[in-house]
Amino acid sequence: MRATRALATTAAATLAVVACQVVAGIEPVEKVDAAALDGASPDASGDGGADAGVDPCHHVLPPPEPDKDDDRDTELPPFYLALRTLDVIAKDGDSYRGFDLDGVCTCDKRPGTASNGASSCAPKLKDCDFDGGIDNRGATLFEQFSPTGFSPSDSANDGIAAGRRGLLLYVKGYNGKPNDRQVSVGVMITYGIVDGSGCGTSSGRDRSPPGWCGNDLWTYPLEYVKPTTKEPLFQGNGYVNDGTLVFRSELPITMFFGGATLTFGSPITAGVLAKNGAGLWTYDALLSGRIPVTELLGATGNFSAPDDESSMLCNSPFFATVKKTLCDAVDINRTSVLDFEEGACDAISTALGFTAEQASVGNELTEAQDDSPCARDNVPADLYTCP
Repeated sequence: MRATRALATTAAATLAVVACQVVAGIEPVEKVDAAALDGASPDASGDGGADAGVDPCHHVLPPPEPDKDDDRDTELPPFYLALRTLDVIAKDGDSYRGFDLDGVCTCDKRPGTASNGASSCAPKLKDCDFDGGIDNRGATLFEQFSPTGFSPSDSANDGIAAGRRGLLLYVKGYNGKPNDRQVSVGVMITYGIVDGSGCGTSSGRDRSPPGWCGNDLWTYPLEYVKPTTKEPLFQGNGYVNDGTLVFRSELPITMFFGGATLTFGSPITAGVLAKNGAGLWTYDALLSGRIPVTELLGATGNFSAPDDESSMLCNSPFFATVKKTLCDAVDINRTSVLDFEEGACDAISTALGFTAEQASVGNELTEAQDDSPCARDNVPADLYTCP
């Protein structure tokens, strides 16, 4: 074979709306000692704490690369997976799910803890990790808006079911067995389905709903694919361990967030890759990463204002409250490259659950440039920056 009301109720509902367009279902991930990860030291800063080499915190991460392939000589044809469902508040019972993104169990002061439990950047407010060093500040933000009665997950799933914007994953070089040490995974956005003939769901409107027969023809932006192909330009190495497909990268994943796009910095994706009763590939997974707060502010500003749905939030008095909440919530760097360098946190850690099912790609489609009055180019330069 070849060599992933703290705010007022109305303001809270608005921020919840923002969450609905981002991109769980896997069983709780394996808890792996930091010292066993890729041969790395458990001390992310290099000084080791009181007892370097014995980290008492079991860092929650996906399973490691398998020791061997089940079949080195078989390679299935590449296939696409289209996002089908989202869960913006990833929880297992009462516990938040996610991964340890920065290699430290923040606030854990036990002897031997990596970096002595110090944060990998300077947050505005004290913000401790969940058990196992899980970084998922976004879930706590999104969850506090649930009492408003608005369900961001339901709203997002309705959009996918209507065949509007979504996300595509591309799996290449997989042997189809429980263990494969080298799999290529690509990711790209999609502007939905304009041709419903793939699964016989043509609606007569500008978008057709997916039929989930394996042949839905999702569109793709030309700038996201390799020349003369429909393969995602963004691809990286992953692996499959006992049926769990794992993919991580220092390159960001881009996804839709309302009318805007956001990046997930240094993403980690892991979940069960399996076939359903129809013989189609499915992926039940968790995506964890770092959303730059400036991008989140820009996307938030483009949503309808809670006091006047005919205007946008960036022009509403509520935006100042939403902005302060987001700016105060930063708990991580936008990329792992900056971890444990001097500087303030500039991103919000987030873990989102999703399921995806086998699909196809149709024709190239590019949407018109955003002319919203709240688009970043149309507002004062400091509106979407934190003080």
